[in-house]
Amino acid sequence: MNKNFVITIARQYGCGGRTIGQLLAERLDIKYLDNDLIRMAAEKNGVSVEFYKEYDEKASSKFASIFGYSTPAGGYYSPMYNELVVNDKLYYTQSNIIKETAKADPCVIVGRCADYVLEGQANLVTVFLHADIDTRRDRIVNKYGIEEKNIEKYIHKADKRRSQYYNTYTDKVWGAVNNYDIMLNTSKMSPEDVVDVICSYLDKLKVAEE
Repeated sequence: MNKNFVITIARQYGCGGRTIGQLLAERLDIKYLDNDLIRMAAEKNGVSVEFYKEYDEKASSKFASIFGYSTPAGGYYSPMYNELVVNDKLYYTQSNIIKETAKADPCVIVGRCADYVLEGQANLVTVFLHADIDTRRDRIVNKYGIEEKNIEKYIHKADKRRSQYYNTYTDKVWGAVNNYDIMLNTSKMSPEDVVDVICSYLDKLKVAEE
């Protein structure tokens, strides 16, 4: 298999996207970018990783701009870390890291609007993973230990957050079929099976010579 691919994975919460991304990167022996993007952005901007974790893959609230205002020169001033400034700074920093990495090396990237950020990138393959609510509920309860009585509300909130993030920073709609090369329901397949399907798709593609 030609491994000269950049593969982005968008995913519903609880469908196994992170596990599948890791397995795919291992199978292809290429870089994997997910939580490392938080660390890399934190290092570039001189803030703590823990601070950025609170803002990762989140759009600012509609009230954030109340706490900051534009300067006459067109910049943005805030007397403290305001939500709008932090979210935007993190998004654009991560986007630049994604572009730099994808330009240099094949890789698998999870989340962070990477399919939009890399639009036009050579050998880009965009994937959206989803699953039925029962599969997601079972996975989250077993993997993360969240109380089952609150699980559907938790899932809905997580998906809404991802949707708002994507819809805020792109001109597209999160999960819309036309945005992705592959959409896969992970409910009836193991993570390894999903990786098999993605690799089979990659095998069929003609890609540029390295």
